[in-house]
Amino acid sequence: MTSSISSCVFPLNVNLITFACAPQNVSAALLCLNHSALVTWVGSPSATGYNVTATAQDGHAHHCHTNSTSCQVHDIHCGETYSITVTPYSQTCTGNPSAAYSFPAGRCAPGNIAVSPACEGNSTVSWSPVMGADMYIATAMADDGHTHTCSSNYLDSCNFTDLHCGETYAVTVVSVDRGCWSEPSSAVQLRTALCPPTNLTGHVSCDANALTLTWDPVTGAIYVLQYEQIGSALPHSANVTSNSSHTLADLLCGQRYAFRIAAQDGNCRSSYSPPIEISTAPCQPTNLTVQVDCGTNNGNFSWDESSSAGFYTVQVTGVHGHVASCSSNDTSCAVKLHCGRSYSATLVASTESCNSSKHTDIYFDSGKTKHLYYKSKS
Repeated sequence: MTSSISSCVFPLNVNLITFACAPQNVSAALLCLNHSALVTWVGSPSATGYNVTATAQDGHAHHCHTNSTSCQVHDIHCGETYSITVTPYSQTCTGNPSAAYSFPAGRCAPGNIAVSPACEGNSTVSWSPVMGADMYIATAMADDGHTHTCSSNYLDSCNFTDLHCGETYAVTVVSVDRGCWSEPSSAVQLRTALCPPTNLTGHVSCDANALTLTWDPVTGAIYVLQYEQIGSALPHSANVTSNSSHTLADLLCGQRYAFRIAAQDGNCRSSYSPPIEISTAPCQPTNLTVQVDCGTNNGNFSWDESSSAGFYTVQVTGVHGHVASCSSNDTSCAVKLHCGRSYSATLVASTESCNSSKHTDIYFDSGKTKHLYYKSKS
């Protein structure tokens, strides 16, 4: 028997879809605003989307998904280096991942922030360096909101200048990498020097030739008073306790002095206040003489100039009760006398606020028929 076997031929009409190729030219840029990485690549022709994975050295990972050729990876950790891969996918299968791209995230804030005392309105802030940072920026913010900044490219310190007196600042430091600032460091407190006392005034005690200075108190301070004789070489300093006044009794007569005051708190001293100038009582005049002119009954007085005196007064008193005086801003003046009488005369040098603490006396007789000349004892 002959058997026959039938066979079927089916047409082959099948679309073969291969998986997407790996993306090329993966790169990433640091975005400062939200501490993220913008990952870009050259896409695969058959891919419908991409999965981006950024894996840190400690194993934690961040992901983003997109159907374009860029994607932001958010909240990356400072100081980490991430391995970034981009994996394409299509409707039916997942393609090959890209070659890994190594991406260093932004730098962390510096640690170990320290500040030096700000005694002169300046302070140095220092920190521990951060590997890979391009520069550092330090900020001092006062309670009232005003700020001071300083920066350094290579050193691990910088200097604040012109800090305001009597302020407390919060100091923070950021590192800068590729133009992006890190989060601020933990704040440390910086207290500046006290402000100098205000309303410095002085009062001369003319009789004792002593000077008392007063000023507005500064809470918790002791004071340093500095003074100098105008025209002398070196200033004098007097350490004063917490009292807001001080008396100087060893000043020279007939001199002009400049005074200024500073407040001190611990080892930190404020700047000095603006100086004030005060004149001490004038010195005692010397060499008082009188020439009696019998023809005119004038007593003509003369003397040597006294340092810092603005004017002079001669007062004449007769034993018979006659009193007369004359004043001059020069070194001579005259009074009318009664003829043939005994007189005493006193010379006082004066400023606008003080008379000389000591005066010069002379005793004489007014003449009857001739000129008479008398001189005070030196």
